[in-house]
Amino acid sequence: GSGIKLLALQRGGQGERHADALQPGMLLVEVGGVTATRKGYDAVLALLQTAARPLNLKFAWPPGSATVRFEEPGALGLVLSETEDCIVLDELVPGTAAQRHEGVLRPGMVLRRVGDLPVAGRAYDDVLDLLLASDRPLELFFSPGSPAAKRKALGEPELEPEPEVGPPEATRVRPDGLMHRLATDITMQRAET
Repeated sequence: GSGIKLLALQRGGQGERHADALQPGMLLVEVGGVTATRKGYDAVLALLQTAARPLNLKFAWPPGSATVRFEEPGALGLVLSETEDCIVLDELVPGTAAQRHEGVLRPGMVLRRVGDLPVAGRAYDDVLDLLLASDRPLELFFSPGSPAAKRKALGEPELEPEPEVGPPEATRVRPDGLMHRLATDITMQRAET
């Protein structure tokens, strides 16, 4: 799939007011009533710059996202690992509550919420403590991970690094050498699948 993926909300910006609803990993679906999916980065940037204000943006989780519910006390049976920017599901331990969610949960998926709490930006150890301290029933929300996260979770070798797509921050250098700042304080990039 293609699209523009939300990377971060800048502190103090307008997007931060919607931090309860916007989380890294979500896809930009609509800009000012115009569908943004399957459009190139430059086309979406143009939409952001020219759309009427106030600007309405619609985000959604990518297909394959899942909420799973754990009812019984005890070990969840999830093997998680930390990457540079997220917490990845590596394995479902056989014979545990997690195995009941096999088929819905897959190695490489990214943990996004524990109950109602987003985990983006939280320290790995803090998320593990949160999981251990959570009562049952407990709902966990996962989204599909990047291809690199899936390969890591499955123990496959890393591929050659791909060139950076989209801006490393909120700036993009165009082929004409000009730098363009996004019309929003939300940092985005082309989504991987």
